[in-house]
Amino acid sequence: MAVAIGDDGLVLRVDPEAKWIADDPRAQDAMPGRSMRNWRSFSVTADTSDLAKLVAHAVEQVKTLPPKK
Repeated sequence: MAVAIGDDGLVLRVDPEAKWIADDPRAQDAMPGRSMRNWRSFSVTADTSDLAKLVAHAVEQVKTLPPKK
């Protein structure tokens, strides 16, 4: 799985060099304290105005990643 949505927001696997991740203030390491290399979480809610756009962009990005090893 490359994208997950839950009560705490959106979690997705990303290219560690992705500029769009570094520029989004809502992005942080997924599950701090537990190693989850190349995963980021976004602090968003269901009523976040750009949620659909963020999810669509995230899905397009993860499609470009190689399979997880």
